[in-house]
Amino acid sequence: MTLEQRKEQAAALHRQGYNCCQCVLAAYADRLPAGDAAIALAAGMGGGVGGQGHICGAVSALAMLRGAVEPTSPQTKAAVYADVRRLSDAFRGRNGSVTCRELRSRAEGVAHKPCDEYIADAIEIFDQYLQQCDA
Repeated sequence: MTLEQRKEQAAALHRQGYNCCQCVLAAYADRLPAGDAAIALAAGMGGGVGGQGHICGAVSALAMLRGAVEPTSPQTKAAVYADVRRLSDAFRGRNGSVTCRELRSRAEGVAHKPCDEYIADAIEIFDQYLQQCDA
């Protein structure tokens, strides 16, 4: 599946009412061991975890995807955390924050975009991560 196809699929699901985390995960369902089950598990992650405005669902999906695409163990925890920080930092670099409440506000220094664009950002960031892993 191409990057554009992943973004289109995610946008279509978002229009149907799926949350940001579910949309990003669904874009990579072909890479997830649990596919639809992973999307169901993310049902409560929208709106910054249950609508509380915490970590953006698209960023939560980045962390979940990182754990899903490569085998992990307690011994790899430090490497996984480092990768998740890099993914989160890339999102923050594009948007000024990783917090849903801030992304949806008018805070200074934070990008003000529709959620579809944050979803697309997360998909692009993860696609770049996968390209680096495959290189």
